[in-house]
Amino acid sequence: QLLRSVLGDLPTALEASQSEIVAQARNEQHGIAARLAERLEEGDRRVVRLEELVGQLGQVELEVVKKREATLGNELRALRHRVDQDRRQLGELESARQDTHDVLMNAHDRVD
Repeated sequence: QLLRSVLGDLPTALEASQSEIVAQARNEQHGIAARLAERLEEGDRRVVRLEELVGQLGQVELEVVKKREATLGNELRALRHRVDQDRRQLGELESARQDTHDVLMNAHDRVD
């Protein structure tokens, strides 16, 4: 009788214990799923932020390149101006040299 009463309650206790285990496992699964969803959302936010930063970096690089091109353009114009000045001065010096040569040749002709 005692054995029957103990064994009779055993299946009921096992079912209750099983139900508790299943419920606890489901709760843990829901908790894990919620944490994973939070982590995925955080990852998505980080990806969006990284994309924004990459875009900003691209803009900064573009601005730097444009400024460098402008600087190089200014330097090139200054060098061209300097070359033009040097050519004019060289032409003036060549003309003065020719004039001096002519004067010397005329003087030499007169001496003869």
